[in-house]
Amino acid sequence: AIDGALQEALGKPAAACAKTRGTPHTVERRWAAPGLQVHLTFFDFTGQAMTYDPNTYTFNPLVPSTQYEAFKPRSFPRRIVLRYFPTANKELEGAPPCN
Repeated sequence: AIDGALQEALGKPAAACAKTRGTPHTVERRWAAPGLQVHLTFFDFTGQAMTYDPNTYTFNPLVPSTQYEAFKPRSFPRRIVLRYFPTANKELEGAPPCN
């Protein structure tokens, strides 16, 4: 819903990418409007590395969690970071998306 509202208000993002290797997975979108920049980042911490506790579980951590916990919600859900700032402040611009 956030992505849709931003696209409706600001148009197509000037930059967009996804990083699906490692944890967290990220999806990033950046808009540039007159005098304003908007960065939207989705983080997904649902990888098995964040849910495995060797003191609690006795199963093989190399077996995908979907095989033994198909309906169990993860302990670290998705997060959204929305930043908007004046274009003149280059310090807030950060690195290129998905570096």
